[in-house]
Amino acid sequence: MVGSAMMVSSADALTITRWLVHERGFSVIPLDHPDDPIQTDDPKQIGKTPVIKWKAFQTACPTDDNLHTWFGNGRRRNIAIVTGVVSRIVMIDCGSPEAIAWADAHLPPTPLGTRTAKGQHRGEPRYADADRNTRGRRASGGTQ
Repeated sequence: MVGSAMMVSSADALTITRWLVHERGFSVIPLDHPDDPIQTDDPKQIGKTPVIKWKAFQTACPTDDNLHTWFGNGRRRNIAIVTGVVSRIVMIDCGSPEAIAWADAHLPPTPLGTRTAKGQHRGEPRYADADRNTRGRRASGGTQ
């Protein structure tokens, strides 16, 4: 699962991704950028679409050569953190005001987070259970 995407300048992307990989231990991958999108059938996915095959980065962090190729080439790319065991983090997607209110009322504060177009992503370090993906489940425990 890909976590939150970060939009940064192309000049900063390489520095930020090196810090995320080497200092935080996160696996990261490049996503297209609204100013440099890849072909997609769904315009809502622009800025969220991986520009590489990323299965290998679900179990291993990218090398400096990978990071330079993806983020040091002058092309604008969003940055995604690969969630789960590889990065030892899970993200909670609160995609509506109702989901944010539910999370505020029922979950402890999380140390990481970012705003999204529809709400927010909250990051929680996990180790043993980080490989569980609850996609398709609502915050209240129901299914979509």
